[in-house]
Amino acid sequence: MSQLKNQIKEKALECFTQFGFRSVTMDDLAKELGMSKKTLYQNFENKEDLLIEVLESCDETKKSHMEELSKTAANPVEMIYLVFQYLLNDSDKKNPNYIYDLKKYYHQVWQKFIRGSEQFTTEKIMLNLNAGKEAGFYRPEMNERIIAKLFYHKTTIFMDKDIFPEDIFLKKEIIREMLEYHLHGICTAKGRELIPIYTKKYFN
Repeated sequence: MSQLKNQIKEKALECFTQFGFRSVTMDDLAKELGMSKKTLYQNFENKEDLLIEVLESCDETKKSHMEELSKTAANPVEMIYLVFQYLLNDSDKKNPNYIYDLKKYYHQVWQKFIRGSEQFTTEKIMLNLNAGKEAGFYRPEMNERIIAKLFYHKTTIFMDKDIFPEDIFLKKEIIREMLEYHLHGICTAKGRELIPIYTKKYFN
């Protein structure tokens, strides 16, 4: 991929996350980049094409971060806390309207993005559940396929302002409650001993 195309995607991501997907036009991006619209359209057919590539790049970045986190976690329980600390920090850099815009105005793009995200994330959750079972932190009798799907769909709502209006709920508190709710349901006595330790470390 050309350096210019990467430059466009980086600036587009910066603008999208700051102002929302709907508000930023191709004219706005051309001005921000100091280039003509012709040059912009030579690299991306339209705004939706650009949006798809930006989301794909974000997804690859997220996957890379998950792999790095897996190397630093002391155990499967801490891995969950590390992932959500990363997601919280990442969400703080973004305009809360960006997901709302994507779902409402670019629904097909959103559906494609969500399908890929669900497959990757549920696979990672299942790996975590199996590792936790083997280490004695998670209940051995649970159905990890069901738990993985349940947990994935719970994680998709903490930034939904229709469900959790930001003037009432803090994202950090939502995540803390969600993690404790999830972990108390899947952990053995051995695993539950770690919950207050990591809650205090990452979300107090």
